[in-house]
Amino acid sequence: MGTIAEMLERKGRQEGIIIGEQRGKQRGKLEAAQEMILEALSERFGTVNPVIVNKIKNVQSLETLKMLFKQCFRVDTLEEFKEKLQRATED
Repeated sequence: MGTIAEMLERKGRQEGIIIGEQRGKQRGKLEAAQEMILEALSERFGTVNPVIVNKIKNVQSLETLKMLFKQCFRVDTLEEFKEKLQRATED
């Protein structure tokens, strides 16, 4: 056995690992969604403006990214998508 301090330290370390894993998974999901949007836009419209790329890469909400992914197929122009992106990311 160990001291109470050692047990608390071990528990704290384990909780830190779990939190880190959860954050890593969330980050991975965000990055995958961002890449899917950029790929869809590129496939539909060709080269994507770096301003749009940066704005998409700064979106930190999976719900917003899912909505934007759907918009990739609903808009007729990249400019129209840019307007949807602007509205979705306004604070």
